[in-house]
Amino acid sequence: MSKETKTKNTIDPFNDWSFKIIFGREETKDITYINTESNADDPDGKRCVVDVLCEDLSGDKFLVEMQYARMTNIRKRIIYYTCRLIDEMGRKGNDWNYELQRVYTICLMDFNYADNPVLRNDIMLIDAETGELFSDRLCITTLQIPCLKAKTPKNCRESYEKLLSLLNILKDDKMTLQEVCAEIAASNASPEAKAIMHRIAERADYANLTPKERAAYDAEQKRLRDNAAALDYAKKEGQELGFAKGREEGREEGILQVAREMKRIGEPVEKIVLVTGLSEEQIAKL
Repeated sequence: MSKETKTKNTIDPFNDWSFKIIFGREETKDITYINTESNADDPDGKRCVVDVLCEDLSGDKFLVEMQYARMTNIRKRIIYYTCRLIDEMGRKGNDWNYELQRVYTICLMDFNYADNPVLRNDIMLIDAETGELFSDRLCITTLQIPCLKAKTPKNCRESYEKLLSLLNILKDDKMTLQEVCAEIAASNASPEAKAIMHRIAERADYANLTPKERAAYDAEQKRLRDNAAALDYAKKEGQELGFAKGREEGREEGILQVAREMKRIGEPVEKIVLVTGLSEEQIAKL
């Protein structure tokens, strides 16, 4: 007799598919959601594909990224994506006079990237000696979610903390929509903030997904689980191979096996470099 399948209450907002479903829909006339793929200048250049990208009435852009897994060069990646949006503002013809709109990048991380992490970091261009603001055109905010200690929105003080706490509740998938809404109602958030959180909770309710959306979500969750399982297996197999041979060649072959498996399942090169210690050139040859 098969085990009873666990009833799904809420979708995990920390995977890319769910994050876009929850936050990537246009709600008001004040915000316009735009194409999340930024093309390079030449056919061989790199493209940027982000989670959520929108623009307000003044033309300021907001880039929102969810990162659920550690990767190398995360800070450089954030800078690169932000600067690509600034670069695109210059593609307006010969009469452009370097007028830039603001670019706000918000990166939510389900991991800590700093040695001494804090929940929120705000980065802007400032003078290193005086601390005075050089320009407000580039604004980056990183949120290291594991630093949030509060378990429910009512135990949070800031609005963004309440939202992060709500996302953690949705990720745990232990509450029904009614129970989640009760937690929101018990918080001391403003009526506007509560309305936003209620809307997020309703979008994250598994029962509110269409059959097509449920199939897509289930497939994405299965892909993530399979990738994690394959990576764990590859690591174990590589280690066992290295120990069994008892030679440096065996250890190196084990590392290559891990890299091959990670590459096969589509893991990003940056992550393969971090796990195996191989260079990007070595990985490209596998």
